[in-house]
Amino acid sequence: MKKFIYLMLSIVLVISMVVVTAVTASAEKEHTYYAVGGAPLFNPEWAPNAEDYKMTKHSDTEYVVSIPVNKELWGETIPYRVSQNGTWDVCYNEEGLALEPDCDSYISIVKNTFAVDIWFNTETKRSSYALLFIPIGEPDPTQPSPTDPAEEEHTYYAVGSEPLFNPQWTPNADVYKMTKRSETEYAITLPVSEDLWGESMPYRVVEDGTWDVSYNEEGQAWGPDCDSYIGIVKNTFAVDIIFNIETKRTSYALLVIPVEEPAPTEPIVPTEEATAPTEEAPTEEDPTEVTTAPTEEAPTYKATEQPTTTDTTKTTSTTTATETTKPTANTALTATGKVATGNSTTVALIIGVLMLAGAGIVSTRKKITK
Repeated sequence: MKKFIYLMLSIVLVISMVVVTAVTASAEKEHTYYAVGGAPLFNPEWAPNAEDYKMTKHSDTEYVVSIPVNKELWGETIPYRVSQNGTWDVCYNEEGLALEPDCDSYISIVKNTFAVDIWFNTETKRSSYALLFIPIGEPDPTQPSPTDPAEEEHTYYAVGSEPLFNPQWTPNADVYKMTKRSETEYAITLPVSEDLWGESMPYRVVEDGTWDVSYNEEGQAWGPDCDSYIGIVKNTFAVDIIFNIETKRTSYALLVIPVEEPAPTEPIVPTEEATAPTEEAPTEEDPTEVTTAPTEEAPTYKATEQPTTTDTTKTTSTTTATETTKPTANTALTATGKVATGNSTTVALIIGVLMLAGAGIVSTRKKITK
């Protein structure tokens, strides 16, 4: 009896183990896994059941999904998890089951990464990732070729805020549809009024007239607050919005009213009369001016007494000669040979001498005539 009981218990135990294993395997096959994480790597971000990030079975124990990476993400660190069955009820990180809201793992994206593979192992219940790099010298696989026929099918629209855009933030307004200017550029020109001078206007470029894909000056715009801005300066009358399909970046150019330069003005002449300094001209000596020689006192001569027996004629002649040829003590000669005029006494004396001499000469002539 005991043997029968042991046998029955053994059979029940084996059947239970088989059933549990089968149920567990069946339940495991029914799970689906999704990669979830933050922008800009994930769009939409933190969606536990986004079809774009649903993982595919790579082996009996591994699920994987590959996500493209653009150059703007090089150097970024992006948080991520793996959700089970498209809900937040069960999710995993690189350590295992993530029980807390701050239990994210992180993907560190380095230069030349063009994609990242996110893995999940159903045995270890852990996630992991692997970076895929651009081979040196090879074209970037994340960027389409300019000659790609699919690129020709896209249309681009400028969108932005009033009053530069009217209607504003409309992704498919025909008035803001961009035209192709070259193999790699689309552009549109918008008029600018004086009211916008000094304003900063937000804008973007959208692809195919929807908000699914839009771009700013840094590349693809992933969030609602990723606008670029147009700084409008004085004298702007229009703005060109440009989109480059190779770099996936927007830009703008202002068209400014040319300002005429003022004609050069002549130098201003001072109104005050400049008075030249007056210098005294040097005076030259008049060559005709006669320099009066200093007058020296003429030497005086004593009259010699003549003998009483001397002839009157001789005496008179001698006296006359003496009086006329020798200056007296009060007589001086100038440089011109004229007698310098002294006081009245001297003049009277000279006149008297001359009269006596004249009388003597007349008297002598009379005697000789007789």
